[in-house]
Amino acid sequence: MSKLSPHKAIQIKWYDRPGRMVIGSLVAIALVLLLFGGTPDSNAGSLTVETLATPKGQEGPVAPPVPADGSTLTIANCIRDPQGIPADQLSTAVVPATLWKWQYGIQPMHALHFNDTNEGWAVGDWGLIVHTTDGGQSWKRQESGVGNWLGGVQFVDADTGWAIGSAGTILHTADGGLTWGIQSSPVAVDLCGLSFVDSQRGWIGLPDGVLRTTDGGTNWIKVGSGVPAQVLDLQFLDENNGVLISNSGSPSGGHILRTTDGGITWVPTTCSRPGSVFPCEKHFQALHFPPPSPPARGGSERFGVAVGGWVNPQFYLTNDGGASWVQQETDITFAKPESVYFLDENNGWAVGSCDYLRTNDGGHTWTKLDDLCAGDIQFVTASTGFAAGKGNFGIRLSTDGGDTWSRPDCFDDARLYGVSFVNSSEGWAVGGKPYPWYPATEGRILHTADGGQTWEVQQEYNSCLMAVHFVSRLHGWAVGESGRILTTINGGGTWTAQTAGTNYTLYGVDFVDDSYGWIAGAESASGYGDGRVWRTTDGGTHWTQSGYFEAWSGDYGQYSIDFVDRNIGYVAGAEAGKGSVHKSNDGGQTWVEKPLGGDYPVLRGLNFISANEGWVVGDDGFIAHTTNGGDTWDLQASGTGKDLDAVSFLDSQRGYAVAADPATGNALLKTTDGGLTWVEETTGTYRWSRMRGVAFPDLYHVWVVGDYSLITAYTDPNMPPTPTPTLTPTPTSTPPPTNTPTVTPTPTATATPTPTGTPTSTPTSTATPACKLYLPLILKKTP
Repeated sequence: MSKLSPHKAIQIKWYDRPGRMVIGSLVAIALVLLLFGGTPDSNAGSLTVETLATPKGQEGPVAPPVPADGSTLTIANCIRDPQGIPADQLSTAVVPATLWKWQYGIQPMHALHFNDTNEGWAVGDWGLIVHTTDGGQSWKRQESGVGNWLGGVQFVDADTGWAIGSAGTILHTADGGLTWGIQSSPVAVDLCGLSFVDSQRGWIGLPDGVLRTTDGGTNWIKVGSGVPAQVLDLQFLDENNGVLISNSGSPSGGHILRTTDGGITWVPTTCSRPGSVFPCEKHFQALHFPPPSPPARGGSERFGVAVGGWVNPQFYLTNDGGASWVQQETDITFAKPESVYFLDENNGWAVGSCDYLRTNDGGHTWTKLDDLCAGDIQFVTASTGFAAGKGNFGIRLSTDGGDTWSRPDCFDDARLYGVSFVNSSEGWAVGGKPYPWYPATEGRILHTADGGQTWEVQQEYNSCLMAVHFVSRLHGWAVGESGRILTTINGGGTWTAQTAGTNYTLYGVDFVDDSYGWIAGAESASGYGDGRVWRTTDGGTHWTQSGYFEAWSGDYGQYSIDFVDRNIGYVAGAEAGKGSVHKSNDGGQTWVEKPLGGDYPVLRGLNFISANEGWVVGDDGFIAHTTNGGDTWDLQASGTGKDLDAVSFLDSQRGYAVAADPATGNALLKTTDGGLTWVEETTGTYRWSRMRGVAFPDLYHVWVVGDYSLITAYTDPNMPPTPTPTLTPTPTSTPPPTNTPTVTPTPTATATPTPTGTPTSTPTSTATPACKLYLPLILKKTP
């Protein structure tokens, strides 16, 4: 948040997706004295504004401007992302994990830790913990058991680790994260800074001290007299010697403090530059001590670095374990650094806001590299490093010392528009990068066979895909830009192109069986122009245009289509400048409008559970319901003004709708009474990921997809347990065996027995207890 002098508000328009115009507000600033020339107390007429405008080529909210010296800035501490978390959803207590689980896509990540080049962990919002064993190429979720925001993580070996977060949350694992447990915390405040020197002794930062444990976290006690303000970072060099940064959020409110008694008491340190010595009272943000180089230099001889700065960066070095610090002069201009990491006494990196620096001479000189919007950084070798960022940054990987950075596939920033599940295990999601400022327009198909625990990219194309529909686990279709139609008969193992003879953008696809299907679209990639419907009766081998919806000024086309059988179906979109629904009773050959009874906004999603009952949703939170095939419509109160993109009902009572707004974030609405009341669900996902598609295949499972490759899933905790498979014994002429093995009888005492119908010494499934065949292999860690 930044304080700006108000002048006037203007309305602007920009395009958020093909065929979609979003109305937003932008505060135009004419007087910027407060930021660039005002006095520290010139607050008259100030207005608190959250900057949300998005530059071309960048998605998500932009970091707010940095105040000038003398103004007040709320510390963006080590846990919370002020752009990504609604204030009314901040908890003051440890809360259970949300039933919605992140499966794929970018999430705000606040801290990471790697033990080596392969294995690492990262933590973020809503209790999210992810783990990699292949150097960050792929990541899997680990269940934390909490819904709090996590801002720190550290492992002392491959098995033993801790994570900390808001409201005093302390988590511990002894099996590499396969299971996490909550440790008892004597405080309920945000925890910042985490340092363990072995499996027993550790420290955590508080607003006015530190927590200390000497038994691996079984017991934590508050110590730390002399700590004046919020601890942002701390590191212990051994069981006695440690350094922390305390910051009150003003230009001179930062302190570097040192302890020599295990954190019980803390004393200020001194800083210097040529010609002067002064107390270390600057806007410090982070510190780091690399492992000592041979010959070992421990305790008071350790090299370390502290970084901070109010407007421009400041760097301080120590060679005596943090007792004294020397300021390094720099002429680099960028926002304050928030994280620093040194691999050794020469090679280090610092990040802050969207700036990124590197040094190879121990911090005496720094080089500014390409922008890197990260809040935490770690290198495991001189070439291999990882960065975790808030908002839409996710996790990035560098293999060239930080010259370039890439995203792991599961943290890709593509948009997912459509999702289809045929059961609780197997599903597909489609999307791409439709914006013209990307190097190339990319489309992709994702697939899961295990309920979303893992997702893989099945296919990629040079055009964005907008919708997907499967009629069985083998047979499905996907459609998208430039008239692209794809079909598969082997579950997506291979996809074959079909054509409807058009270059329209295809937004919706629906099949009722392997033969009969329909597609809805609009004339151009921008979404403007005539709407169309195409139909097939032979599985897509031939497509025929069967619906024409003439565009008027401000028209959008047709976005969603749903058939309940081979004859009766509906299509929704916009015609003549307003939202419209049309119905067909002859398989889509002809269409009749079903007026909504007013001029309503663009309609983007519809779902019918029978020939007569269905729902339609659209912009500005619009929801309407019909029980007579669209002859009449009842408006339903969604409780939101956000634009609704999709709706899915399981039966006449239970349904979901997804929405988003560029100023207030996304929303997932749920109803259990047919839409008479809609309630917003807490999904535990990045709030600026616009939700665009929803699948509700059965009573117990729901999937939602959206921007930044978002995939999140809900599993009903009341779902009946899956029956454990048992061995069906093969019928034999002998009685079935008991669970207690017995000595195999032989028919006679002769040396060569004659084969009979009774068991012999040859092992069979009847001679071994069935449980042994199904005994699971218990692994200590995932591969």
